[in-house]
Amino acid sequence: MDFELDYLKDEKNGDWEISTVEISENFAKLRNLFENNPDMLIVPGKYKRLTYKKDVIMSNTQMERRTHYTAIKKAKGNVLVAGLGLGMFIYNIMNKPEVKSITVIENSKEVIEMVGKYFKDCEKIKIINEDIFNYKSNIKFDFAFFDIWKDISFDNIKDFEILDEKFKKIPVKFFWSKSFLV
Repeated sequence: MDFELDYLKDEKNGDWEISTVEISENFAKLRNLFENNPDMLIVPGKYKRLTYKKDVIMSNTQMERRTHYTAIKKAKGNVLVAGLGLGMFIYNIMNKPEVKSITVIENSKEVIEMVGKYFKDCEKIKIINEDIFNYKSNIKFDFAFFDIWKDISFDNIKDFEILDEKFKKIPVKFFWSKSFLV
């Protein structure tokens, strides 16, 4: 799996921004002092991050990578993805032979403009500017990955339930951060 995202250029579009950030050893040590969950630890290094009004929405830190790993391994067939983010998930599944198609639902036109252009030549990928809660499709999806939350929060559980019910016909669904909360 490739989580480096070297293809992403630093860019700003409206209130959205992709930037390269360096996490120092001292910052990582300090932050990790307060973290009891080993899956949440941060490793020093250079990372990409997506921000909205300077608030971090996604990055490719070790924690984010770990929260995508199982979903990347299990993705197959017709895949529904809620949330484009930095494109880390679709980048890692687009060349899997067992993945037939990838339909990405992204609420932000600006994120699609910044990140979607890197996937325009992949025939498997279709990116749609819509809210996942309003999205309707006749496609029979085999797998879904929902990654629309910026934080791990108990407030997300209600969304998990709504989306689980809405897409109940999809046999395999992964919700980003759910394993930390339930």
